Amino acid sequence: MTAGEETRPGHRFVIEEGIPSAPNGLDSYIGQYVDFLRREATVNGGIPVPVAEILGHFDVEYQTGAIEGDRQGFKFSGDVLPYQVVFIEEGDRETRRRFSLSHELIELLFEALTDGRLSPQMREACNGPHKERLCNQGAARLLMPEERYRDEVHSRPVSFDTASKLASLFDVSFLAALLRMVELTSRPFLLIAWRKKLKPTQKRRQSSSQLSFPGIGQGGPAKKLRVEWRRWTEKPSDQYVPTSLSVPEQSMIQQAFEDGQRRSGTERLKLEDAFDGTFDIEAMPVQLGDNQYVLSLLDTSHLAKD
Repeated sequence: MTAGEETRPGHRFVIEEGIPSAPNGLDSYIGQYVDFLRREATVNGGIPVPVAEILGHFDVEYQTGAIEGDRQGFKFSGDVLPYQVVFIEEGDRETRRRFSLSHELIELLFEALTDGRLSPQMREACNGPHKERLCNQGAARLLMPEERYRDEVHSRPVSFDTASKLASLFDVSFLAALLRMVELTSRPFLLIAWRKKLKPTQKRRQSSSQLSFPGIGQGGPAKKLRVEWRRWTEKPSDQYVPTSLSVPEQSMIQQAFEDGQRRSGTERLKLEDAFDGTFDIEAMPVQLGDNQYVLSLLDTSHLAKD
């Protein structure tokens, strides 16, 4: 089948561009695919990006319904169908639906790739958690085009308020807008998500050495507010933030968690021997899934100068 006869976006792109030779080429390859989707559907300049129009251009149907488990969407296609169908969770907010549809558009590329002949390394990269991360990154690229997003970010301060405004402008979630802002700003910032948890070593000791009896609480170490994940815009070579580190109890990050209020100011943040500095910080308590987190946004410009 030629590219002109193929309507499925992923398969058409693979016919036109071929298959990357190695997994390290997938990131730029997905960027090219995102550009292809917008270009072919003639939606290059408009925001919010009209995801439904892109689906319609490629004859990809989408339906909503109740989806079991923790998935927000899935696709259905095959040789017996002349078209592809994407299903998304009907109970999700509109911004989540848009991201799920965009994620599934990237999934269609991986479906096309795995239909072809791949090396063992490429086949592994096109499946599992790595593939899911790439699909999320591709969805962010589609919904928040890099050039336009950079322009918007560079004209505003890097802050939670800016992320909220960008979320409204691009019709995406606050967290998606925040992550894209930190990724694309030219100024050095660090975003950390904190969650109450034990150290991995404490969890292993507790599960292996403690018994639970009805009516008797378990002992052991108390959970602390620790690093769950982090995103740098420009990581100084001598700074490392392990996920086992806990926030100091007097920090505004800890206070934001305890009283549920946003905090901002300048303070020293010392995480044991791994990370130490004085920063302008914003801290915001948020609910992500079933867990309560605090997001902290740190201006790390002085670290880059040291």
